[in-house]
Amino acid sequence: MTATAQQARTAKTPNSVWLNDVTTTGAKIENLDSITEDLVILPKLFRRLADYVRVFGPDLIGLPAFLAGGGDEFWFTDDPRRKHVIGLQHVVEVTNGSTLRMTRPIEDLVFFEK
Repeated sequence: MTATAQQARTAKTPNSVWLNDVTTTGAKIENLDSITEDLVILPKLFRRLADYVRVFGPDLIGLPAFLAGGGDEFWFTDDPRRKHVIGLQHVVEVTNGSTLRMTRPIEDLVFFEK
């Protein structure tokens, strides 16, 4: 699946999800409509971000702390030990208080669902 996802992202086929995905390139969040109407981002990140914006508004300065409390558990595919990482704050970067991006592509992560 990883190879297929990478090929699809590289191809950027017209009208594809990957053509419009801003998960790793960066998304400026101005309000809830930014993520519900305008931008395409990883669904797991979308859900956490929507919860955050509904409660705290579009200023993302507190998002890393919010994500730390979310308990999302995953490991990196390039880690042979498969050490568990807890919290999306380890792979999300916030700049200028309103722009976020994941620092690793989704195919680099394996999530544990509870």
